[in-house]
Amino acid sequence: MAKNKNSKNQDKNPNSKSNTGKDKVKKGSKQKLKKESKVKKSSDKLSPFSPWLLLAIGLSLVAYFSLVNNQFINYDDDLYVTENPLIQNLEIKELFQAKGGWFYSQYSPVAMTLLGLEFKVFNGNPKMIRATSILIHLINVLLVFFIFRRLLGNEMAAGLIAMLFGVHPMQVESVSWLAASFKIGTYAMFFLMACLQYIKYLDNQKKANLVFGFFFFVLACMCKEQAVALPVLLLAIDYFKKRNFSTALIIEKIPFFVVSMIFGYITLTASSSGDVSNLAEKVYNFGFGERLVFACYSMGMYIVKLIVPFKLSAYYTYPRAGAIPAYFYVFPLLVIGLIASMVLAYIKDKRWLVFGILFFLINVGLTVFTSLLSVREVIMADRYVYLPCLGIFFILVHLVISNKDKIPFPSQYLLLAMGLIFTVLSFFRVQVWKTTETVFTDVINKETIPNKINPYLAMPYNNRGIFFKGNNQIDKARKDFESAIKCNSSYPSGYMNRGNIYFNEGMALQNNPTKMNQLHDLALADYDKTLELDPKTKRAYSARGGIYANRGQYEKALVEMNKSIELDSRFVNGYSNRALIYLRMNRFQEAIQDCTSLLKLDPTDAPIYDMRGVCHANLKNYDAAIADYTRAIKVNPRIKSFYQNRAKSYRAKGMEAEAQRDEAKAGSM
Repeated sequence: MAKNKNSKNQDKNPNSKSNTGKDKVKKGSKQKLKKESKVKKSSDKLSPFSPWLLLAIGLSLVAYFSLVNNQFINYDDDLYVTENPLIQNLEIKELFQAKGGWFYSQYSPVAMTLLGLEFKVFNGNPKMIRATSILIHLINVLLVFFIFRRLLGNEMAAGLIAMLFGVHPMQVESVSWLAASFKIGTYAMFFLMACLQYIKYLDNQKKANLVFGFFFFVLACMCKEQAVALPVLLLAIDYFKKRNFSTALIIEKIPFFVVSMIFGYITLTASSSGDVSNLAEKVYNFGFGERLVFACYSMGMYIVKLIVPFKLSAYYTYPRAGAIPAYFYVFPLLVIGLIASMVLAYIKDKRWLVFGILFFLINVGLTVFTSLLSVREVIMADRYVYLPCLGIFFILVHLVISNKDKIPFPSQYLLLAMGLIFTVLSFFRVQVWKTTETVFTDVINKETIPNKINPYLAMPYNNRGIFFKGNNQIDKARKDFESAIKCNSSYPSGYMNRGNIYFNEGMALQNNPTKMNQLHDLALADYDKTLELDPKTKRAYSARGGIYANRGQYEKALVEMNKSIELDSRFVNGYSNRALIYLRMNRFQEAIQDCTSLLKLDPTDAPIYDMRGVCHANLKNYDAAIADYTRAIKVNPRIKSFYQNRAKSYRAKGMEAEAQRDEAKAGSM
């Protein structure tokens, strides 16, 4: 019996030790869970009005408050926004269709819709639209703070990251340039919202947060193609949060990857089918190997400029073909070194470093990849690091704070000093974006090669010339257009715009037909050259048609107008010029059709209502004519001829009292 008892005791002892070991593991796990729970609860209880957050918001406001006084820039602000009827008229249905939303090689219907709403609500007020760009940037600063506070459980670190994000000078382009801000700002906002919802989901395991994250991700993709990187970033967040790899982890992200692939396909299709003729491909003719070097260069320079923001430009030009500087070939080695550092950090389980590098690479990756497939207009752009910069700032803040014992003063002071310097630099950078002239003068000054021609400066000279022309500085404009042609003789817009100067100068000399025709011949030569270089330049066909119409060659003019409209079914100048030609040819019904097409594009175009009214009056459709004149007057009641034309139609109908009333109104103006 004793033996049996001893045997039982011996059997129990190992079990007892094993249970004790399990209890210790369980106890350790419980303590770890309690610690993690404490961090989460602490993070949840932190005030949304943290002094660190207020600092980040306050410095960002200091950097950007003067932006409200800046003008729109003729560098895509006109193309995408101020002259885009889809936005101006808020045609939501078309914005979500490929015809409308797929605008100049990009599909961004949500961003375009939101901007259209801004124009409608604020009636196109530039100050309010600029203020909205600032507001969106501040919202993004707020989201960055909340994301990193949840990831780190540290208000100071989150606030410093948000501050650097908010005030860095490289962010100025993404906030100040409307054509960029309405896509970059909104995509980043929805992207960050999706990240925040996903991190909340990891903390509380509520499926609703995952669903909300997916919803915001789809919205982000409909603002800008760079959002497709989110699913890969979610995996990086899983790694940073020490989440165990499992089938469930992959399954929950399948919807994200499906959406990412759909929008990735749309992006690649749009990029390959885009109109790149104005890039003048003879100049941008680089092989794949050279493009790979450029991609590494841009990736490396983004990091350099994020730490030391020097010589920032709105238009970073490529090196000249056949004259690529030797130092460019160092950057592939630097990129290899960056990836090697990430691998080494992974082996040593330095998750903060791996996560920071991944955050940067994942978010900048699509831009780099597409630049390998086709040459972009610029070698790099500040706007492409609006979100990727967070990875670099995360690493920087972690390095400084974790080495506080080695710094003879509180480590946050170093980052605060950096933030203040960045704020001042951003404030002055905002002034560079004040007008088209200031932007491109800055570009020309920084990108000019001493004693050599930089072929990539054709566009900056051309756009500055357009600005001078719009401000009646014709001599300066002509000089800039000629500089554009000198920089790159294959750049069609330089000829197009110089031709417009000759055309306008000729129209101002109608009392001197000989001189007018001489100037118009010069204009025709420039338009012909434009179409030789780029047969898809609709404006050149329309302008050439205008010269033929002025010479009474109406049939020849119609051929040109028809070509311009074939190239762009929404081309306003093509329709308006063709309608005017039809009117001169007494083809009133066809003129009415073109006026109607124009009014669908812009229902507030008073002169077109008036023109259609004239056509109806000539067809003796006086009721329709009166209705159109009335609409014209409602849109703009300060035009004398509208009342005079309506008076004629009233009189033709025998409505003498109404006719006299309109004549009296016209006489008083």
